Amino acid sequence: GDIVARVSSLDKIKPSAMSRLEEVLHDQFTKDKNSNSAAFGGVKTASQILKFSGSEVESSVLKAVNELDKSLAESLEENMFTFMNLGDLDNKSMQALIRDIENELLIPALKGADESVKDKFLENMSERARDLFLDDLEAQGPIRISEVEKSQKEIMRIARKLAEDGEIILASGGNEFV
Repeated sequence: GDIVARVSSLDKIKPSAMSRLEEVLHDQFTKDKNSNSAAFGGVKTASQILKFSGSEVESSVLKAVNELDKSLAESLEENMFTFMNLGDLDNKSMQALIRDIENELLIPALKGADESVKDKFLENMSERARDLFLDDLEAQGPIRISEVEKSQKEIMRIARKLAEDGEIILASGGNEFV
């Protein structure tokens, strides 16, 4: 949808712009004789494009991709919203998310999380719940990175489900709120 909209809005391209593009591409492939290709695109790039498109475009593109390739759609979603993005949730959304997450899942996820994300979770817990959680977190021994990643992915799955249901707002880079 986004690509069609952008192509539709193009009227004319200056010849100087096309010449400059041709120069850049020529330089890219002639300077390095060993280079047969250049890195371009991929799931991360597509995720970034979707992240900064409007929510309607994002939803329709993800729905279309899901119909073609469910695992690709999941990869796109995972790259669009990472566990680090949860630090950007508003307090109401964070509290709703915390209510849906068991401590057994949250402890390993936060054990390997960035301090800012950990702080966001903790500041949205009641004082009593925070104290109990911190005690459990300290009592937890070393955790494998794979377990941390697994817990974080599961929390992101829960967050995406809550966002689909309209219970929380996962803000992406292109969305603005009033």
